[in-house]
Amino acid sequence: MNSVLLLSQQQQSDDLTFKIDTPYRVAHIKEHLKLTIGDSFKANIVNRGIATASILSLTEKEIVVKTTTPQMMKAKSIHLVVGISRPPTMKKILEHGTSLGVTQFTFVPAQLSEKSYFTSKIYQEEQLLELLALGLEQSAYFSNWPMVSLEKHIPSLNDSSKKIILHPDVPDRWNQFDHHSLNKITLAVGPERGWTEDEISRFKDLGYHSMSMGSSRLRTEIAVFSALGHLL
Repeated sequence: MNSVLLLSQQQQSDDLTFKIDTPYRVAHIKEHLKLTIGDSFKANIVNRGIATASILSLTEKEIVVKTTTPQMMKAKSIHLVVGISRPPTMKKILEHGTSLGVTQFTFVPAQLSEKSYFTSKIYQEEQLLELLALGLEQSAYFSNWPMVSLEKHIPSLNDSSKKIILHPDVPDRWNQFDHHSLNKITLAVGPERGWTEDEISRFKDLGYHSMSMGSSRLRTEIAVFSALGHLL
């Protein structure tokens, strides 16, 4: 945990004062950081930015803090479209994708996906919230809470984002993609068995440009993290 996440429901009457009552966050501050009244730590206020939090009061079960005015860090809008893969893979993508700046996740049952994966418990609200929170706390830079949706089909996106689909058998290389002037990017990554030719054609019809990360077939999460690292 590189920052302590502060949620809107923890906000007190003063919008810079928060009551932290999540057990593992209280334990992190008291036992790992070994902080007490008057000490400060880095806070990540959801959808508002990074701030410094000073401890006003501390009990066994809750900590009240006052923060500086949060600063929202500069970041791209990154929409990640992923073909449903094994639940452990998708858990990693949700948590670590959030820490790498993904602002929206869309998961689709690709033709080569195992259909049972779509009903995994990780897509239930409680588990989703936990994974996204862990990602933001690990980041200590990104603060926007990502949107997550499960779609039955490849979504048609009527927006201004630059749309890329990763595919190994094309000449254009991802590591040569000049993204610095772009504010919105949509990135499609297939399941470990890849997209079918029909799906690739569908993506192309929707305005996606194919790029390759090399001839090797990567695990889905490795392809996602490598691609996001390039965007950072």
